[in-house]
Amino acid sequence: MKTLVVVGAGQMGAGIAQVAVQSGLSVVLLDVAADFVQKGLSGIRAQMDRAVGKGKMRAEDAQAALGRLKGATSAQEAADADFAIEAVTENEAVKKKVFQDLARALKPEAILATNTSSIPITRIAASVERPERVMALRRVEELHELTVNRRVRCGAGVTYTRLLEAVRDPAMVQAARTVGSPQIRNAGTLGGNLGTCSPAGDTLPVLAALDAEVVVRSAAGAERRLNLGEWMRGPKKSARRPEELVVAAEWDPAGSSQAFLKAGTRNAMVIAVANLALVVDRVRRRVGLAMGSVGPTILRAQAAEDFARGLFEDAGWEQPHRPSPAAAERFGGLCAEAAAPIDDVRGTAAYRRHVVAVMARRALARTAAAV
Repeated sequence: MKTLVVVGAGQMGAGIAQVAVQSGLSVVLLDVAADFVQKGLSGIRAQMDRAVGKGKMRAEDAQAALGRLKGATSAQEAADADFAIEAVTENEAVKKKVFQDLARALKPEAILATNTSSIPITRIAASVERPERVMALRRVEELHELTVNRRVRCGAGVTYTRLLEAVRDPAMVQAARTVGSPQIRNAGTLGGNLGTCSPAGDTLPVLAALDAEVVVRSAAGAERRLNLGEWMRGPKKSARRPEELVVAAEWDPAGSSQAFLKAGTRNAMVIAVANLALVVDRVRRRVGLAMGSVGPTILRAQAAEDFARGLFEDAGWEQPHRPSPAAAERFGGLCAEAAAPIDDVRGTAAYRRHVVAVMARRALARTAAAV
């Protein structure tokens, strides 16, 4: 796939278009009126300008991405697209009209994808001459697979609500619970955190601490598995190659000695000022610690992990214990040293380091007490 057309220049459509151009695709952002298109394009430019201003994106990369983006008000202007995604209002008649226009304008082999959450895909597909080329992004069953046995496999389309209901790893449960409101948890997915690669993504430190693998698959069926450190390249930058899709994340269950902590400007529905996950696998005798929103990617604290491993070895892996105040202080300090925060509207670098140290001490106390 080289060229994508996104129909609908609202928040969702513009967001899809931005991620696509930053991933190297050429994108046509299509809507019914030039004003809507320009508003969507302006929003994308503003997002990239902010990223450049904060040092999260190079100016030349932003310029190159915007050079691959254009607006349109007619499907004919996207005739060369290989793939189409509609992100218009949840109205069956409107969606059918969009697909009919796309089917007439695009080349015969182009894939037409709908973002519908409630309209049967068969009805939308039946409205065009090439129903076999129509797919629903939310109805790809493999992306909704969730198995919790000797190894957890969580499809990219699994919602946070389903994670809360099925997954037993306490850190993942605690992280999923902090995501947005119930409405957002009913729609938001683990694949969303992996796809956007935001260092503030709540589930990402947990995946890193669990030593989870990100599973991606190409259009040709080739599969790759990467740990989170390999996957994340920076804010909104991943190791995903063109024509690859995030399929799932997999990890080994790690028992009850886990903790996730998050600091924000309020108690709910907030982007993290900093977050932290600590996983102590007493069976495999492994310690994983990862921090979010304190660097351009999720950061591991190797020295802190080694220090905590020594504490658990001294106390006995099978035994609960209470770390000494000096040990807790040292552990928190090692985590703060591993952080690489910046000053922004949510907090200063100094405050983030302080918060990381506090959260680390609390996480250590909780995991040491749990068996």
